[in-house]
Amino acid sequence: MRDQECGGPELRLPFAGFYQTAHEHQFDLAAESAGVDPDAVDWPVVRLGYAQAYMREVSKLIGVGMNFSRVSSPDFYNFGTDEILVRVAPDRIRALHAGVLADPDQAAAFRNRVRAELSPRAGFAPYFSADLEDWGPVGAWEPSQLSLLLDHAFARVGAEETGIAESLFDRTLELVAGALRPDARADRSEEPSP
Repeated sequence: MRDQECGGPELRLPFAGFYQTAHEHQFDLAAESAGVDPDAVDWPVVRLGYAQAYMREVSKLIGVGMNFSRVSSPDFYNFGTDEILVRVAPDRIRALHAGVLADPDQAAAFRNRVRAELSPRAGFAPYFSADLEDWGPVGAWEPSQLSLLLDHAFARVGAEETGIAESLFDRTLELVAGALRPDARADRSEEPSP
């Protein structure tokens, strides 16, 4: 019941993270274009706004309504990467699942994705079966299984993170220009005029 009250379970969007990715590159370009010292930017504010804009773009691309939940960032990037977590209502999940399974090619592609992602290999013992048929009804799936469905929906529309990052440049520029730390704004106002 709690998932339904919050708009569905918390799912991970397809997202490579911020650290050393196309998204961070857009941040660098935006700071340079805005003429802003990167050290003067409140980057957590920028990341949050960017993650929300990224979610809206992914939602449009895959045709599934979702609500932003949060950004999860690791303490150390050698152990993981940033995740954008969203909530998707159960009826929208069921509709997405039904749409994938209604198309024989997409159903086969999703089965193959599950098999590729969850087949045991050196250093990886999956928790879930690599056979989609073993998963049962979509309403009983766990968030990581549902996130794999979102990954598949993202891939089937040909979406690419680099393209999304580039399409969000104007929004990124606004975020960077508007997220100067208060102490940095004071420093800029004290600069002499030419």
